[in-house]
Amino acid sequence: MPSPLEEELKLSPYILNVMLYGANRPFNVALVVVDEKAIRKWATDTATTVGADLATDPAVRRLIGAELARCGASFKRFEQPADFVLAIEDFTIESGLLTPTLKLKRAAVLNRYKDRLERLYERRKRCSKRMICSTVGRNACHSRSNEADDAGSSRRD
Repeated sequence: MPSPLEEELKLSPYILNVMLYGANRPFNVALVVVDEKAIRKWATDTATTVGADLATDPAVRRLIGAELARCGASFKRFEQPADFVLAIEDFTIESGLLTPTLKLKRAAVLNRYKDRLERLYERRKRCSKRMICSTVGRNACHSRSNEADDAGSSRRD
């Protein structure tokens, strides 16, 4: 069952789908499927240069981070994702990520993206040891490391 926050985040014109992950974890993270067409239009309209791989593009990460904050503003801080992973491929029946009734197969999504989601927790752990998160601000210390860490997995997810 999708959470109310997931449903709210999907109201962004730049987000096709989202899955929150964080049960029994210190904070939530999100897998965000971006709307490639809407993002390319945004880039054109705002004269923003984006790369071929939107999942690792810094401008796209900033846009989606702002959208997560905007759409999730009415939720409690602990409910909101502290970090996120971007994907291009939407959840479909054919990909095995949706049931025939279009319900998300969370276990299948987690199986496919777990390594990338777990890396978010590892980065935060490293970051908190250096006390950067608390002094620089939410997500600020992750912006550069996300692209570098995700570059190794920049295939079209």
